[in-house]
Amino acid sequence: IVDTPDFMFTVSDFLTEAHYTSIEQRQRARNHHDFKDQLGAMAYRTKAQQQVRSHPDYNDHFVTRSIEETFYSYLIQRFDRHLDTLVEIDRDEIVREYHQNREYYQDPLKLNLAEIIISSEERAEEAWEKLEEGADFYEILHQYTIDPDARHTNGELGFIPIDRFGVMSPNLGRIMPGETAGPFQIASNRFIIFKCLDRIEARPLSLDEAESLVKEHLHYVKKEEYRDEKVRQSREKHNAVVYTDRLNSLPIEL
Repeated sequence: IVDTPDFMFTVSDFLTEAHYTSIEQRQRARNHHDFKDQLGAMAYRTKAQQQVRSHPDYNDHFVTRSIEETFYSYLIQRFDRHLDTLVEIDRDEIVREYHQNREYYQDPLKLNLAEIIISSEERAEEAWEKLEEGADFYEILHQYTIDPDARHTNGELGFIPIDRFGVMSPNLGRIMPGETAGPFQIASNRFIIFKCLDRIEARPLSLDEAESLVKEHLHYVKKEEYRDEKVRQSREKHNAVVYTDRLNSLPIEL
């Protein structure tokens, strides 16, 4: 198929590459042009792999371990999907859980804030001092922000749930309209000052509003119970060694 002085790609190589190409990818070749592009991509992939293998820093052990982790990840994902099929939740369970733990099912506090993003701690402290001395927030925004769009929107973010602010949430939870907070460091060269424009207080969700959240929580709890039971059964039935850390880990993909 491809024959150059430093590389050859045969029909046999193509069949091998096709075998390791997902069905979804192969199905994208719906005409001669698509197939030709896909064939070329397989050839390039083979050539790239050959060049990597011939590189002086190539580490076969590392590659083998990566392949093993990818395979373990695949098995974990299949196991996880199987557990999902086992979980069944009826309406009575949802109602019972909702009434027993109503305090957990709330529409959270939402804040509408304006932000000033500043590129250094020194300038952030300088801007904050001016605000404390009574300077207008929007004048400071236009003078200090590094976000050009903020000058057109006055830095307004719209209503955002309090938990979306991460580690800043405790400091922002009590902020009232008209008040400012900060400076908060969010990166080595990013500092933020907020002004509260409006807030919507947290409120309990009705059963209908909370149903999907309750069901999601119960699904997770039952799924973990099934997982533990399957692991226990495997240990007893097959005298198996179960890599619990891998079962609970995030997927690692090659």
